[in-house]
Amino acid sequence: MIRTPDAGRRPRLKPLIAACLASCAVGAQAGDLRNFISDLYGGDGITLDRFGQFPHDAHFTDASLQALNALGDGITSGLGSLSLNSAVSGYTFDVQQGIPVQTTESLGPLVAERADTQGAGKVTVGMSYTRARFTKFNGDDLDSLRVRLPHIDANEDGILGPPPDIFAFEFDEVQVDIDAEVRQQVLAFYGNYGVTDNWDVGVIVPIVDTEVEAKAVATIIDNGGGDAFHRFGEAGDASTDSTDGSATGLGDIVVRSKYRFSDDAAAADMAVLGQVTMPTGDEDDLLGTGDWAAMGMFVASKSMGNITPHVNVGYEHSSNSDRSNLRYLLGFDAQVGGPNLTAAIDLLGRYFPNEDNDDADHLVDVAIGAKWNAFGNAPISANLILPLNEDKGLRAKVIWSLGIEYTF
Repeated sequence: MIRTPDAGRRPRLKPLIAACLASCAVGAQAGDLRNFISDLYGGDGITLDRFGQFPHDAHFTDASLQALNALGDGITSGLGSLSLNSAVSGYTFDVQQGIPVQTTESLGPLVAERADTQGAGKVTVGMSYTRARFTKFNGDDLDSLRVRLPHIDANEDGILGPPPDIFAFEFDEVQVDIDAEVRQQVLAFYGNYGVTDNWDVGVIVPIVDTEVEAKAVATIIDNGGGDAFHRFGEAGDASTDSTDGSATGLGDIVVRSKYRFSDDAAAADMAVLGQVTMPTGDEDDLLGTGDWAAMGMFVASKSMGNITPHVNVGYEHSSNSDRSNLRYLLGFDAQVGGPNLTAAIDLLGRYFPNEDNDDADHLVDVAIGAKWNAFGNAPISANLILPLNEDKGLRAKVIWSLGIEYTF
């Protein structure tokens, strides 16, 4: 089982500095968090009390192994796709004036991209903190998951139950009720550099903290066997079990490049974005996906007074084909109440054409946030991402983030 000392007493919100320091000891108290569901009942499946002349202790073992493995894989495969703050800034540094100047009416988007580039020799650095507590898996509450385990075909006649009547115990089932919890925090550092007036390159380095917990209660459903055949006891697994664990460390590093190929004042600005995600995070401890991914995206935006609509459409190819996805973002950022405050709203979509699970093939969210220019040329931002289809995949009721950036 996964066990971490004092896991239950961890503060619910770590200070950012503590998260940075913890990254120096990657996985120090962790051990294959991705198996936190399948590790229930010792990781070997459910066994019952071994008693009587014809023991029935292993009659649910194979079914429990398959069900718990499938549930765990489904839950953990939904991690690793938290949206990070956009690297687009509303400021560049004017060398002649020696001061930062606002390049657009608004302070820039939060999770989307605009076609703007920041200019040759300009640098933007920033960091963002994101927190998510996942509460749904394919529409079911994570704290009330249920699996029903069928009995093996003991007499190998191809059917469960009679005839003969002596095999009525094959109708029995085991029901496992699971209360699971998955939480993630991501502290991301990013930098963006203008190689030319139309070409930017950048990098995102995330530090990820993952916490998992599962509590299980197994019940024998008597459909004809009676207590003479199946029971929990001293010689088998207990009817209740739990696992928990945590890990902190480097996540998947992202390297990106954007080229603006059109800035016609009469039409929309247009750019292309290329991005490579490297599997630098530990997949077993749910710090990364374990997959290489490359994305190409078309970006268009147009400033119209105080409002800047933007459209992003792209495709990400992953070394794990199930994670390859078509993604789109549609929204706008707008100056509100003066030049020092910008609000933004975006529709975010990800479609997974190769996803085996039809319930999780199209995820749609809405992002709502704001940037506030509180420190001259270092806007701070706050953003909420809300699911529009909670019945799809692993979902959180809300993913919130805070960020700050600086251009020089």
